Amino acid sequence: MTTLDGDNNENLNYTSAIKAAVDWFGPIDFSTMDDQFKASGITSMLGSHSAANSPEGQFIGQALTATPALVQKANPESYISTMKVATAPSFLIQHGSNDNLVPYQQSTTFAEKLKAAIGGIKVTVEVIKGAGHGTQEFSSAPNITKVFNFLDPIMKKAN
Repeated sequence: MTTLDGDNNENLNYTSAIKAAVDWFGPIDFSTMDDQFKASGITSMLGSHSAANSPEGQFIGQALTATPALVQKANPESYISTMKVATAPSFLIQHGSNDNLVPYQQSTTFAEKLKAAIGGIKVTVEVIKGAGHGTQEFSSAPNITKVFNFLDPIMKKAN
């Protein structure tokens, strides 16, 4: 059982290990979002992500600067170091270049850190030019086919 499993005592006959992950425009490090928007020249439609009333601040329960340790615990990238090369999932990471809710650098930086930890063969990252946050490029038939083509061999191998 891993730390993230908590005190779950149900379904212990089934592993909680993840074989594959498809990450569409996910926030990975809350504390860097404002600086990344500034660097890219894109204005966040939500204003400051560090503010107490931002989605990230509401998740944490206060401004991000007030509790850096809690922010660190909430950031998905904080758990990269717990992965082992042999058992780490494969990742397909996609993000729109014009996303004004989550900066695309969240995905590119996440991919770089994953590659350093588990190797490039398990990490595919794609910044979709012109796409926004959850725009039709992600749910288009060609992209859904791409996602299933990524998942299919991994899931067949897992069974």
